[in-house]
Amino acid sequence: MNIMSKDPSGAGGSQSQPQGLAEMLGVTALLAMLRRRMWIMVLVGVLIATGAFAFLQTRTAVYESTALVMINPRQTTVTNNQDVVG
Repeated sequence: MNIMSKDPSGAGGSQSQPQGLAEMLGVTALLAMLRRRMWIMVLVGVLIATGAFAFLQTRTAVYESTALVMINPRQTTVTNNQDVVG
């Protein structure tokens, strides 16, 4: 059976050529299929989004932090000796 015709024999005969570029590339048939399957695609998207949200809400929180310690190796004394002695 030819997809473009309704003739189950697949024999030639009076088949018409595609009318335009959209039919030649199958865009019209593709859009019709997407319209028919729209609710399935929406349902799958909602299920995936709901599952991802539930997964992220039930995960144990992981807290991270960073610290930067700056050391100046050229400084020879920490405090003034006179301040310590008195």
